[in-house]
Amino acid sequence: MQSDGIIIPTFLQFGKNYAGARDAYVYSYAINLKNPSSLEVQIPGEIILMRVPQASIMNRASYEFFSGLDSSGNPTWTTNLAARKPVFADSKGVGWTASASFNSGLGRYFLITEHDGSFNGDIGIFEAQNPWGPWSTIYYTSAFGSPTIPANTFFWNFANKWLSTDGKDFTLVFTGVGESDSWNTVRGNFLFTN
Repeated sequence: MQSDGIIIPTFLQFGKNYAGARDAYVYSYAINLKNPSSLEVQIPGEIILMRVPQASIMNRASYEFFSGLDSSGNPTWTTNLAARKPVFADSKGVGWTASASFNSGLGRYFLITEHDGSFNGDIGIFEAQNPWGPWSTIYYTSAFGSPTIPANTFFWNFANKWLSTDGKDFTLVFTGVGESDSWNTVRGNFLFTN
């Protein structure tokens, strides 16, 4: 995929065996490659969205790429990778890894990635009503969890298995380098403001 200008795809998680999926497609995000010389934060950062029918996941020709919104705000899709459009952008960059999940209790999609630099705990968490956005920032910081957690993390994911029924309580799984190169979790809950 690097030769196509995208790297490190990640599946949109709906739950075990894709239970709760929005339709008959499997959705996957990938990073638009800006700097092919290293797997660092890509600046400026862009993430694309692709989909494929569940029964055709191994058939490259069956993949469609998000290509924008029509005049009614509905997503458009193309099989031409060169015509893809990003569903997410951050001028401070996106990490070489990302995660995406659907929280059925909240009815929201979550996207998590790095910004600014890699292996520093520079985390951005974003939410949307649809897999293609538009995305709102719900948490954006550097040195995630510091000083309790070393500022060397680079991947985070909301584990669908451990979401509460109402979606408000979560378990965030994360990893990093050095002493954070392990299975790490943080339990938390979403707080809502008007």
